[in-house]
Amino acid sequence: MNKSFISALSVYISTGVQITFAFLASVYVIRYLSVDDYGAYKLIASIIVLATYLTSFGLDNTLGRFVPEYLSKGNYRNVNYLLLLTLAVRTTIIFIFIGILVIFKNPIFSFLSLPDFLMTWLVVICILIFLERTKSLFGSAMLASYLELYLDKLNVIVVSIIRFMLFVLVVINNWGLKGLIFSLLILEILSFIYFLILAVKKYIDNKNKYTSSKTSLEYKRITRFSFYSFLAVSTGIFKEIMIDNFVISHYLGASMVGLYSFAAVFVGITKQLNPTSILRGVFNPLLIKRYYAANEDKSILIFFYIFFNKLFFLFQLPCLLVWVS
Repeated sequence: MNKSFISALSVYISTGVQITFAFLASVYVIRYLSVDDYGAYKLIASIIVLATYLTSFGLDNTLGRFVPEYLSKGNYRNVNYLLLLTLAVRTTIIFIFIGILVIFKNPIFSFLSLPDFLMTWLVVICILIFLERTKSLFGSAMLASYLELYLDKLNVIVVSIIRFMLFVLVVINNWGLKGLIFSLLILEILSFIYFLILAVKKYIDNKNKYTSSKTSLEYKRITRFSFYSFLAVSTGIFKEIMIDNFVISHYLGASMVGLYSFAAVFVGITKQLNPTSILRGVFNPLLIKRYYAANEDKSILIFFYIFFNKLFFLFQLPCLLVWVS
């Protein structure tokens, strides 16, 4: 079986596992721990989501756009250069974000009415942000570019199962919110190490394929694409359920955040199951490779654009009707 089929299959398997265990973990935690604790835990996730949008700068999409192009041309040197460049930019932006969060922590926490308990765990939250935002580049984005998304989804499956097991231990031993935070930290560290090992192997393998000829990165084209990609993605912050948690926390407190987040699990199921949403990481690199293999034939882009829209409505509308009924 080719990598595209394996990746597509792994995406659906991992999505099913993730939905199942995320739901079970939510039920287990919110039933046996306080709603306030669960709400505070979800607010940490909301801070990470906020960091995701503000530190993205279109870098993940940039890897997904240009790595398949360079691979199709056999330009492995530029693949490594691009990975190092995006990592350097992402790391810089992350530290700026964390610096602002730490310096202005008092007015930020006060305005959003975040639980005081999270203030004492701000260092851990900053570490979580760093791990999550850096691994997204040399993890999911890089693997998708290589049509090896199944390696990312293997991590999703393992993490989902381990998270549920750790949450059960937290509940049984009555470790409370501290236990939930430590569980999240352990999972992020394990995922970071897993993706880092894969990225180093990819980097070394690319380096062994260097040719004597050198071609410089097209900085202007890459920068322009990253900028427009960032503008397109950043608007999505206004439709994120996790961002709603800040508004709810400000007016109603952490307990309402817990109840709202639990209800939001059901709402997100239809979106998670739609193939155009969950298979995007498989489709995009495949489309780019097909485009350059056909000597940049724009009819291929038009065909896939129409095909993806039809596929979206074919699956989304029945899912919504079934959910409403």
